[in-house]
Amino acid sequence: MSATNLSPAGRTHNTALTCIGIAASMLGLAYASVLLYNLFYTVMGFGGTPMLASAPASKMLDRTLTIRFDANVAPNLRWRFTPKTPSITVVAT
Repeated sequence: MSATNLSPAGRTHNTALTCIGIAASMLGLAYASVLLYNLFYTVMGFGGTPMLASAPASKMLDRTLTIRFDANVAPNLRWRFTPKTPSITVVAT
């Protein structure tokens, strides 16, 4: 018997089984996501956890950073923004 010739009870049964299958698949993926996350980060070398420094950096870099503030908005909005300070310079030592 083809799927188009099923009785209403048969279609309801197929729909229920499909929904139960989808729900079970979602539950399985939710359970496996922790394992897959750990596997991915272990294989990629990240370890899955934040890395904390045990000592200060041995080499300090002298850098000057210029931070520019931008206040763009979509052209069709009536908002107008301008930064109070267009840029600041930070010396990282």
